[in-house]
Amino acid sequence: MAQTGINLYQFRTEFNIPAADIRSICKQLKLPIIKKGADHFIVEGDKKYKNGIAYLLKHAVLEYRATMKIDNTLQEKFIEYQQETSKGTISFGVSDFGNNSVKPKTPAIKKKPNKQPSKLVVDGGGAVGITNQASATKTTKTTKTPKSTNKSSSPTKTTKPAPPLPDASVMPSYGSPIADVLAPQKELLNASLQGFLISTEQVSSLINLSVETIRSKPSGFKKLGFEFIKVREGSNTLWKPQQY
Repeated sequence: MAQTGINLYQFRTEFNIPAADIRSICKQLKLPIIKKGADHFIVEGDKKYKNGIAYLLKHAVLEYRATMKIDNTLQEKFIEYQQETSKGTISFGVSDFGNNSVKPKTPAIKKKPNKQPSKLVVDGGGAVGITNQASATKTTKTTKTPKSTNKSSSPTKTTKPAPPLPDASVMPSYGSPIADVLAPQKELLNASLQGFLISTEQVSSLINLSVETIRSKPSGFKKLGFEFIKVREGSNTLWKPQQY
């Protein structure tokens, strides 16, 4: 059976990661990179990961982008969160993050590849990539319109431009939009991943407690699955959220 994997160029394009960085990550994770035809593919090595290498690489790249390390990924301490609600258990974490959700610690670790290989499918026509889907390129032939020989003096008809589409912001609403009930946790998780310090007012807005209540809280208080560490910055008090 032919060994399949993730197309290295497609993965780099999707996550905007330099070649040296992704090769270093693969080496730490013991994921071999093999060549098939004109392309290179990341494949599973001797070590087996229960979450699959697509999730593993995404988790590693986002963690690396935020911290310049992949310690949690190596230990398989995947950043995923669950919350019990009246409608059941809601989950979110790295698997719900977009490819550009995490701001890089330095601009150099987020860069589009500057070279595209001549071939993006493995032998036999099977596409291999992070999405496991083939992409087809359509060629459109342009035909020149012959010049009109009609020298009539009658005025030329002009086609009126189509009226603009209505602005979605002023369209009538037929029912209330569904709120993102996990928005506060997602913002706190993003802040935790990137090591952000947030103000008392921001904490108040995220966890729905008054500013006065937040100020009276001790360092290390817990809310919504996060521990808030008090940090002094000059005369200001900031908070460092950490998921527990």
